Amino acid sequence: FAAAFRARVIDNGGDALNYFAQNAGGAILKQEMDSHGEKFGFVTSTGHEYSYVGNYLGHFLLLNLLLDLVEKGGGRISVASSNAHSLATRDLDSLLPMTGSNARRSLADEPGFLKSVEQYGNTKLLQIHMCFELQRRLGPNSNVTIVPLTPGYVNTNIGQVDRSGRKKIGKIGNFLAQPPMEGAKTTLHALLSPSMGGTTGYFLQPYWSPLHRDSPWS
Repeated sequence: FAAAFRARVIDNGGDALNYFAQNAGGAILKQEMDSHGEKFGFVTSTGHEYSYVGNYLGHFLLLNLLLDLVEKGGGRISVASSNAHSLATRDLDSLLPMTGSNARRSLADEPGFLKSVEQYGNTKLLQIHMCFELQRRLGPNSNVTIVPLTPGYVNTNIGQVDRSGRKKIGKIGNFLAQPPMEGAKTTLHALLSPSMGGTTGYFLQPYWSPLHRDSPWS
């Protein structure tokens, strides 16, 4: 994907990326069966747990593959995390990609809603650390701004269906969620607001961040 995207940028006469929003991901909240009637392990061919790959490793890899384009454009990067990072394990060594038990475990071996929620929190904590570590490595003279953020609970199709296509969240959940246009404002603020340019150390939140009270376009 990264190679194809880079080729597309070049084919269209460009050589830089000005805005890069990372917003993919998901959560596995219940045990499911595979086509053979066995518990689906949600483990990749590399031995990593699905949500660990989808929410963290994939973001990490894509960010590194396209970072030079962002640097050429003096661009901004936003990474959609979650307040669920507060539910993450306190055993940070368990989150290391090569040896960490939480990075390489199978949810089929440890089923349960609470374990799944903790794993989701683990991946969201890793996203935040990824951003802060990149800020540190780029240094104070970098022309790249990278901002971890939480959009809040947004009413989108993400998390609405399981692997079979059945809906998972009912009308109450949708009612509590904010509309997509409202949920997008935090990401837009990170990418467009002049007040965010060159900032470090922020975890941008729609409900509590004073920076977000300004219009993204002001």
